[in-house]
Amino acid sequence: MAAVDGDIPSWIRDFLATHDPADPPPVVILTNRPSTDDAVTALRAGILDVVDRTLEPDDGLLSRLKAARNHYLEFDNARSKLKKLQDDETLLRTITETLAAAVFIIQGDRFQFMNLAGERITGRSQEELARIQFWDLVHPEYREMVRGRGLARQRGEAVPSRYEFPIVRLDGEVRWVDFTASFLEYQGRPAMLGTAFDITTRHEALTALRESEARFRSLSENAPDIIYTTDPKGRLTWANPAWRALLGHSPENVIGLTLLDFTPSSQHEALVQLFKSIRDQGRAVPTFAVTLTHQDGTPRRFQVSGGPNFDVEGRFLGAVGLLRDVTQLEQLEERVRQHRKVKDLATLASGVAHEFNNILMVIQGYTQILSLSGQTGPDVNHILGKIEDGTRRAGVLTRKMISFARLETGERVPVDLALLVDETAAMLRRTLPRGIHLELDLEPGVPLVDANPSQMEQVLLHLVFNARDAMPRGGRVTIGVRSRSWTEADCRGRAWASPGPWVELWVGDTGRGMTAEEAARVYDPLFTTKAMGQGTGLGLPVTASIVKNHQGGLDFVTQPGQGTTFSVFLPALREVPVPAAPPAPSTPYPQGNGQIVLVVDDEETVREVIRSALETFGYQVEEAPHGEAALRLYDQARNQGRPFHLVVLDLAMPVMDGRTCYHELLKRDPNARILIATGHGGDRYQLLGDFPQAKALLQKPFDLKDLLTAVANTLEEGLEPIPK
Repeated sequence: MAAVDGDIPSWIRDFLATHDPADPPPVVILTNRPSTDDAVTALRAGILDVVDRTLEPDDGLLSRLKAARNHYLEFDNARSKLKKLQDDETLLRTITETLAAAVFIIQGDRFQFMNLAGERITGRSQEELARIQFWDLVHPEYREMVRGRGLARQRGEAVPSRYEFPIVRLDGEVRWVDFTASFLEYQGRPAMLGTAFDITTRHEALTALRESEARFRSLSENAPDIIYTTDPKGRLTWANPAWRALLGHSPENVIGLTLLDFTPSSQHEALVQLFKSIRDQGRAVPTFAVTLTHQDGTPRRFQVSGGPNFDVEGRFLGAVGLLRDVTQLEQLEERVRQHRKVKDLATLASGVAHEFNNILMVIQGYTQILSLSGQTGPDVNHILGKIEDGTRRAGVLTRKMISFARLETGERVPVDLALLVDETAAMLRRTLPRGIHLELDLEPGVPLVDANPSQMEQVLLHLVFNARDAMPRGGRVTIGVRSRSWTEADCRGRAWASPGPWVELWVGDTGRGMTAEEAARVYDPLFTTKAMGQGTGLGLPVTASIVKNHQGGLDFVTQPGQGTTFSVFLPALREVPVPAAPPAPSTPYPQGNGQIVLVVDDEETVREVIRSALETFGYQVEEAPHGEAALRLYDQARNQGRPFHLVVLDLAMPVMDGRTCYHELLKRDPNARILIATGHGGDRYQLLGDFPQAKALLQKPFDLKDLLTAVANTLEEGLEPIPK
């Protein structure tokens, strides 16, 4: 309190000037002569009051001082509250501006406030944000949702307070935010207070994780192989749906079991060692084959592989493994091995037939030479005739064996299928088991077909042997041939058929028949219903291929437990070939005139019988055991001026075979006369096609008259090669 007389002194004015009017000193001026101007000046400077001190206390002096005191206390209290509010505001602003999350106030459709983090996240300044509607920040796909919820929240409606959505920065970059908002009354009007955290990195990681999980789920659920996991003790903790498809069990029902529960005891030790290797060595192990039992009790073969499963700290959680069903693959490999065995057997059969033909050639040749010697009586000649006839039949049989083994394309001729079946039946009856009865149902007068006889025999044998294998306990096989006349309606569903006359060759059995699943795969290569090692799965595919190449069709009917009937359909010949003229009366064996013939064959006995026959009928003969020796003799003869008039050449020989020798001879002498004599069978026309300059072809065992005739025809001057 200051007391002055008269006007307010200057020092009080200076004192007041040094204080902030917003923070005035608690001063009351008592003056004897308060002027109005001074009082106004003092009050403006922050003086609490200007009081006339001449007033008596009861005239209001004390009340004026008390009022001044109360005014000061109220002012000081208000000033303290204001100071606290200012401090709180400063703290709040500091916190808001240092947050990593965006903090904002939206009123209506505009931003009223946005902190620095919001500017960084949105890529816009406060001024730029104030010029746009709040939903303009939002990605177009989410914009309407955010707009609707933001406006509804300001109206006091219940809407989700937290959700995620993408925003588009000013530079076009898309960022994801975790958004939280609540209702707020701002400056007397409804508003919205919100925060937004930039979760782009987390969102991308979660998206990648979800995509990875989706890929793994799709992979595991659609994988053809079994994928599984175990705990550290080897117990199954998870398996994909392939377990049900391949082993029949529901994946949920195998949890807690081990692979040992599905494998024979003989394989337990190998599986235990597999798991120990994964656990102890911490690395994947090589695959190996194992047998697992299907729910229906049947064994299935699998390739099992596995590796360790660790957590982020490197602790062993168990194993991750894969089981691949290789049952069919192993069966296929076995059938391929069987097929190779069949091919090896066919090669062996061909070689045996070749050797057998050489033996037959010797028997037949010497038999004929003995007959021609004139030193035998009628009884001996009769015996020799029987030997010769048996040799010829044996030769036909070996040629059929070779043709069957090689599946040759061969020449097509008019064939009587009924006659072919009748001639083959005798051999079939000798080869079929005793418990299988063979019946023939051959319709008379069936038209001929254009076919290769050897291949038709092969088709017949395939079908009969399949029927035999379908009746392990015996039964009946019926082979039939009949005429068919098809209309347009009959050809529907048969792409290979056409209206007209057809011939059907059918083979039926009373065996086990086939299921629908087996019938659907009957023509698949290497598919067989026979036990492992008992069939190659090639018979019917080969048969179907042969029939298709004959412009025919193959069909079948079957019923489980009732047997199967296969039918081969071939188009009938519409024009019956004119029968060949009867053979001319027997003529004397043609004689030679001293011509020199080179006989090339690795079998000494064959060379001897050919030599004996040729020398008996007027030829000079030299021999060679293989191609190289033949070429040396051929060159020597030409150099000495005594060239060979003819070379009789075998095909299968050591050192140098007949095919190579044939080409070498023609290189030396393009006009060389060569006659092919082979015991390897094959189709005559195909063989002649392989040796176009050969003058003739003889297939062992051949008749000596055929040999002498071929030699004589070849040596005639100006003779053209025999038509191929």
